[in-house]
Formats: sequence, C-alpha cells, structure tokens
Amino acid sequence: MKGFPQSSSKKQRILNLLRSTKDALNVEEIAASTMLSTSATRNYLELLVESNKVSKTFQDRCVVGRPKVLYRAIISDSTPTFEASYQFLASIFVNYFSSALENGGEKAEIIGQEWGAFLVTKPLPFQSFNYSQSLELLRKTFEEMGFSPQIQSNEMSLLNCPFQDIAINNPEIICRLHLGMIKGALKAMGDTVQVSDLIPFTKDGICKAKFK
Repeated sequence: MKGFPQSSSKKQRILNLLRSTKDALNVEEIAASTMLSTSATRNYLELLVESNKVSKTFQDRCVVGRPKVLYRAIISDSTPTFEASYQFLASIFVNYFSSALENGGEKAEIIGQEWGAFLVTKPLPFQSFNYSQSLELLRKTFEEMGFSPQIQSNEMSLLNCPFQDIAINNPEIICRLHLGMIKGALKAMGDTVQVSDLIPFTKDGICKAKFK
C-alpha cells in the first residue's frame, strides 16, 4: 500500500505535539521535541497556520528585543483529543481480547507481566531490592503511568485508573493486564514481594493490590 508523503507525517508530528500541550511553544521548542530542523519546523508551522490548524501569536516581553513567535493548536469541538483517540483504540483491542481470543484475560496478564518487567527499575546483577524498596519502586512506576498510587503497609491503592471507563465494562481484560504488570515488575526486582490479589473497584471506588 502506498504510504503518505513524508512531509505529511512530519506536519502531523508537529500538530500532535501542539495538541498534546496546553502551552504555546516557539519554533525552537517544537523543533527539539519533534527532532526536526528549525527551518523545516518553521515551514511546516506556516502550512499548519494557513490551514487554520495552528495559530500564532507574539510572546509578551518587557525587555528590548524581538519577541518570539508562539504557536498553539486550534482546538474545535470536532477536534479529536488524544485521550479520546487512545480510549477508542484501547476499546478496540479490549473488545478483541474479550470476544475473539480464548482466555483473553490470561493473555492480557501475560502481556502485562512483560511490560511491568520492562518499565520498572531493576536491581544490579546478583542483587535484589528489599520489601520496602520494591514497593516504593512499584509505586513510582505506577505513578508515572497516572494511577496516583498510595502504599499503606502491604497494600497499594490505585486512586486513579487512566482506563477506568473501559475497565468498568471489561475488568477481566484491563484489571488482569494491570495485575500482570504488578507481577512482572515485582519479579524483575527480585521477587522479594509477591502480589496476592488485585481487587478492582472496591466500595470506595478504587482498585487495591495486596502483597505478601
């Protein structure tokens, strides 16, 4: 299948960046984030401005000198947000796992184990983290993913699930995926801690992982 022109993908890269940030950015910041040259970035930005996808303003400055041009994505009611796009994509995969795959929950947990082991900080060869170190590193890993975790004794509460809207209807897939991530992360850190259960949506509406 014939691909899109390379310039189209670079333009989209810039537009995606601007849509994902609340702050207006200058050319240098955009070029650095998209790994494009400053001149190419400036050209693509002008094309996006002409197509009414990006607006540009001048930086407010109280000092002598030429103010920098700032760029911001134009968001309309019909503009798909990243959150909505990823939620839609996640829904497609979850529906496939739950309906088209046999033992979809088990497969989701296996995938979670691989990713949990990949994402977590691992100890040096022939070393392992102790109980408290493992839990703290696990907490940091899930914090970076947006779960707002809290550790209390032998329990981790996930105060915010980024996939809650999907998980409510598909706990067998999403929650098993997260359980697998916890298992994989703990094993990669030396298996000092083991997860005994992940309870989704307890009476206070949060998920809780219990350790032993």
